[in-house]
Amino acid sequence: MPGLTGAFGCFLLRQFIATIPSEIIESGLIDGAGHLKIVRAIVAPLLYPALATLGIFTFMGTWNNFFCPLVVTNSEDLRTVQIGLSFFQTQYGTADWAR
Repeated sequence: MPGLTGAFGCFLLRQFIATIPSEIIESGLIDGAGHLKIVRAIVAPLLYPALATLGIFTFMGTWNNFFCPLVVTNSEDLRTVQIGLSFFQTQYGTADWAR
């Protein structure tokens, strides 16, 4: 969840909300809905695709994170796939990076 509130998430959601036509919000006002009702009934359902996209980007960024799990974990059973592959590579020398 902390990754959703970063600068990229704020920018993505702000740009997506800016593309919502003002006529949709005006139609809610004409129908007698208050500002909270407009946000809850009109804007929030329109945000689902942007929130899903942001969730996927955040998940992939966290999944591919290398440094934080390397520092936090001290047991081989708790390591992520990326760290396990890195240790496997250095232990068995499967790649020669000097070339």
